[in-house]
Amino acid sequence: MKQTFVIATLLLASCQGTQPRTPHLDAMYGVRDLEGSSTWEQTDEQNNAVGVHAEFAAADGFGPELGYIHSSGDSNDPRYVNRGTNSVKTTVRELYVGVRQNYMVNNWWQLSVSGGASVIKAKTDVDLNYVTENYSDNDTNIVPYAQLGTRAFFTDELTGGVSYRYYFLDENANLFVTNPELDGGLLMFSIGYSF
Repeated sequence: MKQTFVIATLLLASCQGTQPRTPHLDAMYGVRDLEGSSTWEQTDEQNNAVGVHAEFAAADGFGPELGYIHSSGDSNDPRYVNRGTNSVKTTVRELYVGVRQNYMVNNWWQLSVSGGASVIKAKTDVDLNYVTENYSDNDTNIVPYAQLGTRAFFTDELTGGVSYRYYFLDENANLFVTNPELDGGLLMFSIGYSF
């Protein structure tokens, strides 16, 4: 995975073009796929990730980025981590900050590479079928990420794009009776505006 990002960065560095205005804001929607499906079980694929993203690139395309992403996964399977359940819900809230390098391929197409750290709060709510009270647990961890993205400029301000983020540290969350890994991927589609 590291080699892929190094090669992509070298290819992007060869791109030319004038950088668009910043700050740039994106509204995002996509899919979070948590690694370790044996520990996340039925809630590892979360199809409802939504987020907001802001970046402040300088004239050379380099600058900070930050944002917030929320996703959740539900299951009504009768078992979760070898326990009898009526339902399970896992929620992931992520606040991130990093640095980003944008590369203009031409006047309407931009590529980017970025990386940083995410504060991830994971929460699991389990409705066990053998006790009267529901079980709820949460944990917060700091997890590094790397991301590749592309963006099309429909006008000087309005954009549409797609990005893929990978969380590459096997940090374990202390949840329920298992310690699921927080690494995995995040595919996001975005609509944005440059001010």
